[in-house]
Amino acid sequence: MASLDRQEPSAPLAVEPTAVSTSQIDVTPPPMGWASWNSFASSIDYDVIKQQADALVSSGMAAAGYKYVNLDDGWWQGDRNADGSIVVDETLWPGGMKAIADYIHSKGLKAGIYTDAGKQGCGYYYPTTRPAAPNTG
Repeated sequence: MASLDRQEPSAPLAVEPTAVSTSQIDVTPPPMGWASWNSFASSIDYDVIKQQADALVSSGMAAAGYKYVNLDDGWWQGDRNADGSIVVDETLWPGGMKAIADYIHSKGLKAGIYTDAGKQGCGYYYPTTRPAAPNTG
């Protein structure tokens, strides 16, 4: 039976590498938060977003720097009023978007919201728990 050649470990470096810098500087962290799309796609409403804002705070994530609650597509149903403004379903969003933004802000968090440059959103292209609304992509 042939023996395997064993290599001895190489000798340690005679000189330790020198650190480039030993001073620490503060760096502004990147914007961090939670986005509704990854968990809920278009199936969001006031209660879902409220629960997520509460979870960011109670879990300690907000204290760790996660400050944004981003509402992706699904917050509107594709309707617009006569002046072109988006119409929000008040049964899903009691008090409208101002009410949920106020709630998010009351938790010390910041609110973000998805909009589209066109007249339609895109959320109903993806499977959702709701039927496709008129004028959604």
